[in-house]
Amino acid sequence: MHRVAITGLGCVSALGLDVASFWASLSAGRSTIGSLKTLPTQSLNVRIGAEIRDYNAARYFDPEQIALLGRFAQFALLAAREAVRDAGLNPLGSASHRDGCRPEKWGRRPWSVRVFTVPGTPAVDGGAFRYLRHPNCLGVILEIAAVPLLHGAVLTALGFSLANAALLRVRIRIEERALQIDNDYDRLFGQRRRLIHGRRVRT
Repeated sequence: MHRVAITGLGCVSALGLDVASFWASLSAGRSTIGSLKTLPTQSLNVRIGAEIRDYNAARYFDPEQIALLGRFAQFALLAAREAVRDAGLNPLGSASHRDGCRPEKWGRRPWSVRVFTVPGTPAVDGGAFRYLRHPNCLGVILEIAAVPLLHGAVLTALGFSLANAALLRVRIRIEERALQIDNDYDRLFGQRRRLIHGRRVRT
């Protein structure tokens, strides 16, 4: 059994958008339960709850990020940012073996491929991974091709499949390079097919 130390705290809740305001509200016995305002309630039996109010996404994210992130994803990132700051970590710097995750980045723009691995954690090799290295990517390939074809949109299926192939070509290589750093990925998957047929990736 491994010991775990919590070195950073982050919080986004109805009681506050950071740890300090959350703790202050909690200590004061404040309640934020009230009528739901941020979602339709016509079909709900219960129309009260503890909502996060007075939240302005533009204060924390740029327009491109807001377009990509749902409300709950934004909350998760805000809490994670606070926890990272509280822990004194630099998420853009080089990760060490003592960090909770190691980033592998391709490119310099916000849409760059980023992969995070947990050092020393064994790679998952059960279920569909027994036969393929990337069964999830195979599922995405089939889905992108099948949905347009069901509606007779052959050119759309072809176009999106080609674009997806270009993306996966980069994504898969980055994932495998990241997994080879800290995990036993080579031993488990070195001779395993990537999707349907593939060769081993060299680091």
